[in-house]
Amino acid sequence: MKKVVFAVSVLMSLNACETSTNIKPIDYGVVVAAQKDVEECTLLGDVHGVSSLYGLFVEQGTTNARNQALNKAGEMGATHIVWGQFVGGHGSTSAHGMAYLCK
Repeated sequence: MKKVVFAVSVLMSLNACETSTNIKPIDYGVVVAAQKDVEECTLLGDVHGVSSLYGLFVEQGTTNARNQALNKAGEMGATHIVWGQFVGGHGSTSAHGMAYLCK
């Protein structure tokens, strides 16, 4: 019985860690685009997102990093983002993109 209680406690703790660090996207209307789609647009700058989730939680970490970068692009006034690298290494997961203003 002690083993079952311990296992349930560990699983609940892991779930709490994962859900408490979710980064939600703010609806700025930023569109994900290919480089060819933004050739006539104004480059506003680099945007980066980082999540502390990695390993077993790399999928949620990538989503968090992506959402953080999208939110930064929106705060800059961007209409489009072109994704660069997504890196899921030891200790963190990161996303990099370029923010553009297209009229």
